[in-house]
Amino acid sequence: MSCSDEGLSRIASAIVMLANAQCCTSIPGGTGGIQVVVELPGGGQAPLYGSEPPATIPIGTVPDEFDGSYSEYKQAQCDVAHQLVSNWEATLRGLGYINFAQTNGLIVVILGALVGLIVLPEFMIPALIAAALLSVLTQEMWFALADGLEAHRDDIVCAIIQNDTVIEIYTAIANVVETVITELGLSSIQGAALKLAALILVNTNTLNKLLNLSQPASPSSECNCDICSQCLDRIDGSGNVIANLDAPITEWLTLSSEFSQGGWNVFIDVGTGIWLIEWQDLVGWTPLTSPPFYDFNLGQSTVGDVIVSSDFETFSAASALTCISPPATHIGQWGIRSGTAFTVDIKVTACN
Repeated sequence: MSCSDEGLSRIASAIVMLANAQCCTSIPGGTGGIQVVVELPGGGQAPLYGSEPPATIPIGTVPDEFDGSYSEYKQAQCDVAHQLVSNWEATLRGLGYINFAQTNGLIVVILGALVGLIVLPEFMIPALIAAALLSVLTQEMWFALADGLEAHRDDIVCAIIQNDTVIEIYTAIANVVETVITELGLSSIQGAALKLAALILVNTNTLNKLLNLSQPASPSSECNCDICSQCLDRIDGSGNVIANLDAPITEWLTLSSEFSQGGWNVFIDVGTGIWLIEWQDLVGWTPLTSPPFYDFNLGQSTVGDVIVSSDFETFSAASALTCISPPATHIGQWGIRSGTAFTVDIKVTACN
């Protein structure tokens, strides 16, 4: 059969139709359980499947189980990310042993091939069967895909560590799969089918586990990933880093306060750069009168404060005109303290 055969076109159409078919009206996420279709950095699109909406961890928060330790949370994410890649590869190899043409107990066999963190809702299995059967995927192809993912393990792990939403993680992972499929040099039909099969396995049910970590993991894996290209740090009242912010931030970003040292706060450390931060929409704030703290600090350091105020308008207006560089020692270059939990929006611009 040549690449121009009408039969190949019909196979491709059948794979897409079965993958996106509305099999069950109760399935969340719309047609065929597609939660969203993401745009890939290199062009093209990839549907994100699953029966759960994609998870998001608000920037600047750490799950309670980690006692506010951002480093422990990221180490746990590193361990789980490596586990996911290993489970994904093992599942692909297991699928390579399956005869998808059999009829008795095929769904049970497929579910039995899933390893560890990999979850596959049963309503998505017909799409996997269609991809494998209609395009005649061989054991060698499944194994080659697993080997290709292993060669790009660091790229996948870092995509997980560097992002705070499942959609961002999936977009980066899907782009890696696209690269691996291209490197394998398969026919267009078999490449599309293998890509579909691989991405079905990293659905929202699987990927949500990467953000919803419930127990700290014992450090065991290496993750040499840059958390952000230029980092500002969210810190607590004692100067401990609780999150990283990737700067500059060109769209308004909502930050939620953290509780430390007897109050709710947002403290931002400029790191090694020189930055200007704009503030707006302070919601839920109440005065904190405990001395020696001020409610709003701009440029707090051992040499004094550029601005100290109990008035948000004064603070935000001064911040919008003031570039701050790091002193030798500091608690927080920008700081807001409150007697109650609050949110505030920021933008960050680099200063020349």
